[in-house]
Amino acid sequence: MIGYGRRMAAAMQETNKALWQDELTALLAQLKRGPADVKQELKSAAWKAAVAAAMKERTTADQPLASVCPE
Repeated sequence: MIGYGRRMAAAMQETNKALWQDELTALLAQLKRGPADVKQELKSAAWKAAVAAAMKERTTADQPLASVCPE
């Protein structure tokens, strides 16, 4: 039984990441943006802020801008 909670938490985290990615992909598609746009445009781009706000509203992502602006 030891470690069961950690495995469950890890599985939940992976599930959440997949859901966040699906939501991000859908939002980018609505804006006709893709991965290249995410990488090329400034972090302060208005559309990125809008996507981050939508991610925060629709998901449990605690840092939605990180989804839109990967390092």
